[in-house]
Amino acid sequence: HKNAYTTETYSINRCSYPLLIRDKMKKILIDTNSINGRRSALIEGDKLIDFDLEFEGNNFQKGSIHKGKITKIEGSLEAIFVELGSSRHGFLPFKELSAEYFDPSKSGDDRFKIKEGDDIVIQIQKEERVNKGAALSTYISLASRYIVLMTNHPNGGGISRRIHGEERDKIKSHIEALNVPENMSVIIRTAGIDKQIEELKWDLEYLKKLWVEVDSAIKGSRATQLIYADQSLIQKTIRDYFKEDIGELVVDNEDDFNSAKTYTNKIVPDFIEKIKLYDEEVPLFASYGIESKIESAFSREVKLKSGASLVIDSGEALTSIDINSCLLYTSDAADEEDSVDLGGRRI
Repeated sequence: HKNAYTTETYSINRCSYPLLIRDKMKKILIDTNSINGRRSALIEGDKLIDFDLEFEGNNFQKGSIHKGKITKIEGSLEAIFVELGSSRHGFLPFKELSAEYFDPSKSGDDRFKIKEGDDIVIQIQKEERVNKGAALSTYISLASRYIVLMTNHPNGGGISRRIHGEERDKIKSHIEALNVPENMSVIIRTAGIDKQIEELKWDLEYLKKLWVEVDSAIKGSRATQLIYADQSLIQKTIRDYFKEDIGELVVDNEDDFNSAKTYTNKIVPDFIEKIKLYDEEVPLFASYGIESKIESAFSREVKLKSGASLVIDSGEALTSIDINSCLLYTSDAADEEDSVDLGGRRI
């Protein structure tokens, strides 16, 4: 099959599965036929490990870069309100202002080099919620498979917190060997632990070229304009989850199947043959029996094997967890099986 958007030619690996999937292989499922938008699921056997959702036409997703307009500098809140063109103004804390927006020789409100009505380039850190606008930052970062490039934060780099011991020392030496541009820094992601320095250098060069394109777009943009949208759900899923332990990546749409092949060929070409096209009449998620698991994951009440339950309610300022207990088993095995760890407290 020849991709309509590239000169590359791919074979189509089709798959057909029964309704009950019993193997324990880790798989990534990409569902494009839901009325809720694209969905991705990481499963292992009949267990749902991770789930993500992408709404069509949402220009205000986490990681997207915009040029906004400052509407209010509120000293009492230590924050700036920014118009983005969405339904609510974004919220930019003073601590998320990079050094270029401050005059170190002044104090108070006079220390700002910006004022109400000025344009400002921001990146969305948290998406808009029911009663709140998006959380913003002027520290712009770009992520690839192994590296995050902090484009205007020279002291913001480092190593993923999940990397410990001798591996941290190894990664530190790799960072020192990278050609990081002046006034920028890098973070080595967990996926970069076992990678050779040549692979990290290739990743960094890709991000440097991407930043040149983004920076050029910033200079030609106007207020309340989207400058850069973070990668699509398919690309982010491949970037973050498509690793050696994944047996298959299954896509239920031929166009997205081709897109997945094209992107995979750029970053992990050895995995191309793991990508399968699903074209059965039964919807992909239904064939794996995970629709109910997704519904349960978003349910207000979580049932435990012991008969107890957790009732989770999210408010504007906090999330409360009500624990409805039941009779406890006395056996150690039952206690271990039915317990839940909440913030270090075993229940």
